Amino acid sequence: MISKKYEEIIKKLENKISDKDILEFVKNQISDLTLSYTSDIENNIKKYERKIDKLEDKITNIENLVTKIEKDFIEDVVPLDLEPITCPYCNFNFLIEYDSSKTEMRCPECDNIISLDWGDDE
Repeated sequence: MISKKYEEIIKKLENKISDKDILEFVKNQISDLTLSYTSDIENNIKKYERKIDKLEDKITNIENLVTKIEKDFIEDVVPLDLEPITCPYCNFNFLIEYDSSKTEMRCPECDNIISLDWGDDE
């Protein structure tokens, strides 16, 4: 796209400037300007590509850390089998960990003894 526009401009200059020395001078100046501009663009692209590479490395490091944290803290946690309990004395609702060996417990609200029926009858 740029090279097509560049060629159009050069052709227009060649049609309008009859003096060969001036024409060569103008063409050289446009060429120098174009090369300088292109070089600046390429340098900026390289600079941004290096920044992108650094950011991608940081993202990879963060992803690795998150994976490690997940393994260390989340995956190692044993999921609790919680059961909802309603105290028959005060109607306090709470959760306790399932344990078929427990047959009673104290209500955390009213301190009465609650009989536990786990419903494990087979």
